[in-house]
Amino acid sequence: MKTSLTLMEYLATAVLIAVILTLGWIILAAWKFEWLRLASLQVEVVLVVGLLVAALALVSMVALCQTRGQQQLHAPRSLGRVDSHTE
Repeated sequence: MKTSLTLMEYLATAVLIAVILTLGWIILAAWKFEWLRLASLQVEVVLVVGLLVAALALVSMVALCQTRGQQQLHAPRSLGRVDSHTE
């Protein structure tokens, strides 16, 4: 499980870096550099929304896996003990 979590963390990191770069691209394209635009506005919107959804899903999955792992490690034990003999 640790290897898959590490892989998911690296993937989430890469997608979050892509989100930051995409925000820079949006700012530059809106400000002065028209040559940075894609073929159509619809393609740009689908690309950005898809990237944001992927980032949200990956970060949520990493957080869920990390908290589930901690809960399983620190699960409280049962307070009542069942003994095989009675007094």
